[in-house]
Amino acid sequence: MPLGILPAGRIDYRSAKPFLRFSDIEVHRSYQCPNFRCDVDTHHMFQDFTPVPVQPPRVPQLLLRRFPTNINPFPKTNRWEVMQQPPCALGDGTKVFLVRYGVVTLKGVEDEAAMEKEKVDWKVFRCVKESGVVVAEVVAKEKWCKKGKSYGKFRFIDLIFL
Repeated sequence: MPLGILPAGRIDYRSAKPFLRFSDIEVHRSYQCPNFRCDVDTHHMFQDFTPVPVQPPRVPQLLLRRFPTNINPFPKTNRWEVMQQPPCALGDGTKVFLVRYGVVTLKGVEDEAAMEKEKVDWKVFRCVKESGVVVAEVVAKEKWCKKGKSYGKFRFIDLIFL
């Protein structure tokens, strides 16, 4: 029997790992909060008591950050910038690992505001957990994303060559 597991599903807490959680984050506006649904528009502390997720093998990790306030192409929106080029092209249905949220599936967002001239180089994605809950919106450079409009399993570019 593996160490730490007792009969009838009881856990031997002497061998259990300590509970790890994220540190508290000071937030000044709701669109700066890691909580995607935050509506507290004043100074507050964000506390996250969910355990730190472990990255599964062969799932690429996205490194995220806030846009610098002076050059944010999406002001007053709760969107995170992908910091560096991911190991695979991003697109609808791509599964990625986010440090705060674990494994999520990317769903492309057609954002009319993003079609403005200065925002044309960005692609917006919603990060959806397996349960269907949207946990964040991330923005990646368009050159890091799959080309063509997605139609289920096919992209428009694939349909041309069928």
